[in-house]
Amino acid sequence: MLRRIVLFVSLFGLVLTVTAQQQPIHLPEIPAILQTPQDRADYLVQHYWEHYDFNDTTLLANPNITEQAFSNFLSILPYAPYASVNTGIKNLMESAAPCHTTYHYFMSLAGKYLYEPNSPFHNEEFYIPFLQHILSVSFLTETEKTTPKFRLEMALKNRVGQTTTDLLLETRQGHHTSLKKIVTTPLTLLIFYDPDCDNCIKTQEELKTNETLSELIKTKQLAVTAIYAEGDRKEWDRTKASMPASWTVCYDESQIDDHQLYDLKAMPTLYLLDAHMNILLKDTTPQKLSAFLIARNKQ
Repeated sequence: MLRRIVLFVSLFGLVLTVTAQQQPIHLPEIPAILQTPQDRADYLVQHYWEHYDFNDTTLLANPNITEQAFSNFLSILPYAPYASVNTGIKNLMESAAPCHTTYHYFMSLAGKYLYEPNSPFHNEEFYIPFLQHILSVSFLTETEKTTPKFRLEMALKNRVGQTTTDLLLETRQGHHTSLKKIVTTPLTLLIFYDPDCDNCIKTQEELKTNETLSELIKTKQLAVTAIYAEGDRKEWDRTKASMPASWTVCYDESQIDDHQLYDLKAMPTLYLLDAHMNILLKDTTPQKLSAFLIARNKQ
């Protein structure tokens, strides 16, 4: 029988609903004195795994148990302060470390949910504490740490709040310039794309029909810069004229992939920059971009 756990963080605030076929963990009781959504999420993130038996590897076989508990844990992270997220993830991985089978399982789950670009939980900022812990343990071989080490190096580049890496570019009009020179409006949507990518075409259509985006472009509050970084000059020349006329369309001359300047796991990859090239959103989606812009306009 399905067991339903409903956590009321506040009467009109966050409500977390967890549904699972079995009870994988006994959730900690949140002290009644904690009333705000953030305080309650803060406590739950740090204490979430206290009653989980990390030595019982049979809990790993059924995705409705540990994997479900893990996805529920990730659902809470956006509501907690980032310092608490770090603590909660560290507590999880340190608790898992004595049982190497369990530790490897959580390593795999973290990559599946937080690194894979098509995952609804995709979030490099939450993945970074997992990677840092993985690289700190002594029982993993250097070979096992090779991929996590590379992923951490890439995740630490161009983070939200940082100034994005400048690029040498050629516009479709034939002008040689740089990203720094192009960013002149209060906001710039940076799109790394491939003209033959179905998802790129779909995203382009979503952005073209986005009323919030269109209004900001019209009032010169936002500009769109699309960069082809796949290295096929003939392909870019063939397709550049088909891109929206209001966009700045460029060819990458910095060899992004060769020099690992940006982590382009999937196309398209979207960044939102401010007028100083500081990153406001990284590897975002049209939906998250729209929500961010609407919330920003209300401020």
